[in-house]
Amino acid sequence: MVFWNTFSSRSTLSPRQALELAHNICLDNARQAKDSEVALQLCDDAAVALSHIRRANKAPSVRLDDQQALFKEIADVYIELGKLQDGLGQSDKAQANYKRAELWG
Repeated sequence: MVFWNTFSSRSTLSPRQALELAHNICLDNARQAKDSEVALQLCDDAAVALSHIRRANKAPSVRLDDQQALFKEIADVYIELGKLQDGLGQSDKAQANYKRAELWG
């Protein structure tokens, strides 16, 4: 939807920038959306951003001492995404994201 170009495979966003977009733009707007279809699309956009971080293979552009904090933030965003998806009737997607949070956290 809105941010799909931002999260393309050619994106130059750092893992932290992608995480910020997923959390502060997609999930915040999904929480405020009055239309559940819009909220679901924003959740999907957040999931795409998180998948790009995951593919970056443990955020190699981040200093080692910052990695643990970044991984915790990623886990927290996966949990938040899961909660939103649960509330929108997407329990299968939510459960998958709770498991991803465990892997990162």
